[in-house]
Amino acid sequence: MMSKIQKGKDGEKIAIAYLIANGFEILEQNFRNSNGEIDIIAKKEETIYFIEVKNWKNSTSSPLEVFTKNKVNKMRNLAEYYFWKKDEKEKNYYVSFGLISINHSYVEFFFDLF
Repeated sequence: MMSKIQKGKDGEKIAIAYLIANGFEILEQNFRNSNGEIDIIAKKEETIYFIEVKNWKNSTSSPLEVFTKNKVNKMRNLAEYYFWKKDEKEKNYYVSFGLISINHSYVEFFFDLF
């Protein structure tokens, strides 16, 4: 049986391949600080995407259920931290928070969630 960590890494590989195939540039993977982690930070045109990845196997839950109030706050704080660490020009981008849901290699990208 696949470990939770390995399942997550496999999901991130699929998500990155999906994003690259759809014209995104990967800026960061597993960006973290003491408050949490964002799985993928990607850029396309004038938008920077902060993306959670969920690799589901036989789940009946909605992938969007991962965004509790606590998770939303952590992602927003991590995005602010990301921009603080980067130079000023990246602060002019639009920001989108999203989810890539993978279920048996079927990939769905939900963006502009909050």
